[in-house]
Amino acid sequence: DRIIRGIAMFQIDDYVIYASSGICKIVDIIKQDFAGTDEKEYYVVKSMHSENLTVYLPTANDDYTNKLRRVLTENEISALFRDVADDESEWIEDNRFRSQAIKKTIVQGSPLDIFKLIKTVQKQKEKLSAIGKKINIEDEKAMNTAEQLLYDEFGFVLNLDAQQVLAFVEESKEMYC
Repeated sequence: DRIIRGIAMFQIDDYVIYASSGICKIVDIIKQDFAGTDEKEYYVVKSMHSENLTVYLPTANDDYTNKLRRVLTENEISALFRDVADDESEWIEDNRFRSQAIKKTIVQGSPLDIFKLIKTVQKQKEKLSAIGKKINIEDEKAMNTAEQLLYDEFGFVLNLDAQQVLAFVEESKEMYC
């Protein structure tokens, strides 16, 4: 889903995920000069959650387009559960390094990376709970953000509301994990 020799790989009306903004729709592809710069081609990307959020992404700038991907398909969602089942990602003990790794995963990670993050934080949460401790608030917030991003996408693709997504995730975990 990238640019090949200046040719836009996304089309108008494509649904995409942009960084940690969640589900967006490409509403237009325009040529524009902003602030007196050379005219460039831009994706006009509108958030599906905030009518006021519209982003203009230069189609030929990898710094932006690398953060843009198509929404998952139903088959890709099923594959995520199979792929994450065998994952044994290690918990990063150093809070600062873990925080940086989590932020990078949420903004730049693939859906599989984000799902692995959720699984890893959940496992650590369960481990600490078993000895009467709690996970730190920053890790809890990061897991919630990751779940929000990924589960929102599941709901969009599968046409499920938030409660149905949670039930779907639990059923799928039991089946695959």
